Amino acid sequence: MQKKMVAIITALILLVSLSACTKNEEVINPIDEPSIDVVATVNGVEIKWDQFKTMVDDMKLYYQQFNLDFDSDDNKELLSMLEGEALNILIQEELVYRYALENNYEVSDEEIDKEIELFKSQFDSEEEFLEVLGSNGLTLDTFRVKITRDKVLSDYTKNEMRDVDVTEEELLSLYEEYKNRLEELPPLEEIRARLEDEINQQKFLERFEELINYLKSKSEIEIFI
Repeated sequence: MQKKMVAIITALILLVSLSACTKNEEVINPIDEPSIDVVATVNGVEIKWDQFKTMVDDMKLYYQQFNLDFDSDDNKELLSMLEGEALNILIQEELVYRYALENNYEVSDEEIDKEIELFKSQFDSEEEFLEVLGSNGLTLDTFRVKITRDKVLSDYTKNEMRDVDVTEEELLSLYEEYKNRLEELPPLEEIRARLEDEINQQKFLERFEELINYLKSKSEIEIFI
């Protein structure tokens, strides 16, 4: 049961891996109890306290794998930074999601049904599945909305941002950088795939940051915490 719960929670953390893509120097005061219902708006779309709290909890769960205790006094600043990053991720998600919709990215009901059935298959019964959703503040309807958003975002970033060409010149340049820093380096052909992956990842991060900066420049974002 615990493993299943962790699996479903982890699946809901859509943009944690993208959180390092843009610089976020904002640090907010740690919040223990909700004082407002809406933590931010993005072009009039509200980001609710519950969304923010869920994102913070999911991120804490992820990082606790590395033995980080966010409840200790020594890590209050770290928790504040994590909360700031959680809000940043939610804002980025909303920006990219709306932009993807504007660019005709959508998901069919059949695709969503298939994703939900895949999650259900991890559980022994429908009741257990719904119980885990409820324990994470979700209903079947809100889970469906979440899956839809996640699929649109995943399809957009995969199709529009990850397909980049790596030139031989770029590959050789990176190889020479490593060669100058390391005493022993395998032949280029042995590590070509890893170098290509590194260049691809760097290009993706740059393109993602450019997109976020562009979308922010034409958006109205208000933060209330």
